[in-house]
Amino acid sequence: MKQRETKKVYQDEWTAAIERALTRAAEEARKVARFYGTPIYIQEKGGKVIAVKP
Repeated sequence: MKQRETKKVYQDEWTAAIERALTRAAEEARKVARFYGTPIYIQEKGGKVIAVKP
C-alpha cells in the first residue's frame, strides 16, 4: 500500500497563519463591540485584564 505524502507545514508558517487569524478575529470583535457599544476586554502582558471602550 502506498503512503500518501503530506505537505509539511513549517513552524514559522504555522505561527504566522495563527497570528493573521487572531488579528482578523480581533478586528471583527472591535467592529461588533463598537456597533453594540460594549467594552473589549484585553489581557496585558503582566496578566492584568482591562476593559477598553472601542
